[in-house]
Amino acid sequence: MKKRKEFDMYDIDPKQTTIHSETKKSKLERMSAGEWCGGSDAEQSAAFWRAKDLAWEFNQTRPSDKEKCRQILTELLGELGEGSAAVAPFNVDYGFNIKIGPHSFINHGAYLMDCAPITFGAHSFVGPQFKALYRSAPS
Repeated sequence: MKKRKEFDMYDIDPKQTTIHSETKKSKLERMSAGEWCGGSDAEQSAAFWRAKDLAWEFNQTRPSDKEKCRQILTELLGELGEGSAAVAPFNVDYGFNIKIGPHSFINHGAYLMDCAPITFGAHSFVGPQFKALYRSAPS
């Protein structure tokens, strides 16, 4: 029986990692498009930590301060529909890849690993402890 080769980040199929000269996408742009980007760079790292700080701020805000909660979510997410809300704790990786349609609700404990776009349509209800995970390593 042939032993399966372990994944090594330094031994990746170049077809999946090469930046095509005609596109010149940044790692953050490639990640957002669902393409393998082979690690992070300064732009991607800054976006990640910005989202972590905003999520932390949201999670420390009094739930009764609905205006501040909405302001933070609006800054954090790519789109937050009218009448939509989330309950802390709420965690994301980047935030800008998440679109929440109007009149939707995300219950407590959600973790949205938004290395690729995540969209909730209108009138969505997301239950407690929901996880949206993304496999970002090549197979």
